[in-house]
Amino acid sequence: MAKKKINPQELLDAAEELLLERGYSGFHFGALSEKLGIGRSTIYEYFSDKDELITAYMDQVMNRVIEDCRECAPLSGLNRLKGYLNVFLRYTQIQRIIQILPMLDLSASPEGGEAVAKLIEQHRLIHRWIVEAIEEAKSMGEIRSDQSTRLIAAMIFSSIQLPDVMQGESVTGEMVIDLLYQGLHPDNGSPNR
Repeated sequence: MAKKKINPQELLDAAEELLLERGYSGFHFGALSEKLGIGRSTIYEYFSDKDELITAYMDQVMNRVIEDCRECAPLSGLNRLKGYLNVFLRYTQIQRIIQILPMLDLSASPEGGEAVAKLIEQHRLIHRWIVEAIEEAKSMGEIRSDQSTRLIAAMIFSSIQLPDVMQGESVTGEMVIDLLYQGLHPDNGSPNR
């Protein structure tokens, strides 16, 4: 019987689905091979173990997040924050996947350790970009300067969890910024509603 061919992207896509369905402890090559209709040996042709596969998946997603955030760079402070929020809301799965980082055993793989260090550095880079956009928006008078940049950044960074919390209800970066910008007071409601 001939081996079924699969491309690495199919492996990464199926790995994401399985990780989001079952979490780290429920993720294994047996389940992945069943999902894809291939033998486990086919997966081993690409990845030596599940931690290496998960790390490769995380690296790919984080690279896309970084690339999409870079597209927001030419925007002004407040518009850049909206852009970042829209990126975060497109990649909400990264939050759940990043929680897996401490569970990975990459002791046998120097490349895996380097990949995790890269992921952590990319996370810090995105945070730095958010802080810079907030500071620019403050200096331009687009947002209040009397509020803590760290607090605003934490609220924006945590918005990545909103789609899970909203249980399918649509949420956009514009909506989040509007709520942060206008507040909760009924007299500050958006005229567009």
